[in-house]
Amino acid sequence: MTSFGESHGNAVGCIIDGCPAGFRLSVMQIQAFLDRRRPGKNKYVTSRQEPDKVHILSGLFLGRTTGTPICVVVYNYNTVSSDYNNLTYAFRPGHADLSYFYKYGLRDHRGGGRSSARATIALVIAGAIARAILACFYNVRIYSYVTSIATDELDFLNQAHQSQSQFCFPNVFSNFFIKNCILAGTQNCDSVGATIKLFITNLFPGLGDPLYSKLDAELVSALMSVNAVKCVFLGNGNIANAIGGVLNNDAITSTGFLSNNAGGVLGGVSTGQDIVLTAVVKPTPSVFVPQRTISSAFKDIVLSIAGRHDPCVGLRAPVIIESLAAIIIFNFILRQRAYCYI
Repeated sequence: MTSFGESHGNAVGCIIDGCPAGFRLSVMQIQAFLDRRRPGKNKYVTSRQEPDKVHILSGLFLGRTTGTPICVVVYNYNTVSSDYNNLTYAFRPGHADLSYFYKYGLRDHRGGGRSSARATIALVIAGAIARAILACFYNVRIYSYVTSIATDELDFLNQAHQSQSQFCFPNVFSNFFIKNCILAGTQNCDSVGATIKLFITNLFPGLGDPLYSKLDAELVSALMSVNAVKCVFLGNGNIANAIGGVLNNDAITSTGFLSNNAGGVLGGVSTGQDIVLTAVVKPTPSVFVPQRTISSAFKDIVLSIAGRHDPCVGLRAPVIIESLAAIIIFNFILRQRAYCYI
């Protein structure tokens, strides 16, 4: 998959190569996932209004994939580049402005350009196609939910509520409380972070490679590429150093594993259990308080940021994380087919 486009460019999109021919696919299947990440839906996300309508340019004929590259584009309409005029000669703290300047010697200051989360539209498009194929042929399901906002933990009650929740909250009681938490941060001109737990279910055992292309390594690597994700761990990896091997090991019986501390992967290969990953999302770096930084002349300045920004970027991240997981799993399955029929 090759993605293209910037936050304030004409469009964003992707070209997907290697998709099997003959699979029935519709615009609506892709649109449903794009609508989950679409901005401007309420006061808890950025106010930038974008329809994010899917346009399939190639690779689909009479409702089926042709086996040729699938090109999908989403046009940008509601860009307000003037909001970023004061960033022409200043680097924003917490953003990729400075690091991109070091790498390329220039940067697109309008909404971050290529480093903007708007570029994740391409990931959701490709992920929607991968998810449809995984569900149809392999019965693999992928879902996620928000486990915390800032320091407030959310208890998981059932998947039914998670799938119906606008923000992938795990229980009905969390909606009012967490929305108030986000609004409190906004009123203080601040932002908040989040933690998201991802589940890949019904995946068969034996998928992955033992050394250079471990399944867990590629999943973690993919999730770390999502904007604002700063940490990813598998199973109980965040506490594995603090418990003994007796507790950490997943005992095996004739009917299966008795626990899933490993998160569904051992030695880089799937065990047949649910694959469980957790992603930690940092607070949105665009905050409305003056901050110390430097100018493009490398002089100390104080910068105030304007524009439209998410108070908690983690609210729109679940569908992006799910999409990347689907892409990685489907790529591994295609790779596995080169070794043996599955």
